[in-house]
Amino acid sequence: MGVWLEPTPEMGTWSVEVFTGSACFRNAAPADCVDGSGVEVPTPGPLLNAELPPLDCGGRPAAFEVPIRELRPVIAAVDQVLAEPLYFDHVQHGDLDLGCWNEAVSEGSWLRVPGPVLESVVRVGYRSIEVLYSHVAELRYHLVDFLNRSCSDDFM
Repeated sequence: MGVWLEPTPEMGTWSVEVFTGSACFRNAAPADCVDGSGVEVPTPGPLLNAELPPLDCGGRPAAFEVPIRELRPVIAAVDQVLAEPLYFDHVQHGDLDLGCWNEAVSEGSWLRVPGPVLESVVRVGYRSIEVLYSHVAELRYHLVDFLNRSCSDDFM
């Protein structure tokens, strides 16, 4: 069991749970239940935590995938991990594994950063992505790099 960090206003619907060697980023807004206006469509109560069947991605490598419109809140969530004492305790011993992430690419309205995701879970009520501490700093680099290269203020 991990420790939930206090969310900041910049994180929007994202939250972070930290463990001794990894961080889990969770978006509480059901991605499949949000229309184009950003207003959530109500879902039946008993289905909120129902597990969806595995999606066959055709052998695609693991990736950190988030809606592009949520890029700034995701970066704020990553920043929260980088400021966490558990993260600092872990990486101060040189446990950084660089060169594992590929450049971020947009696929429709989604941002995909191929790399070493420990676990990615999509349920009706939320989605979560777990990443080892040794990979968090480089992930942030790719997220911010994409934001700086590709996203205008009116796009986000």
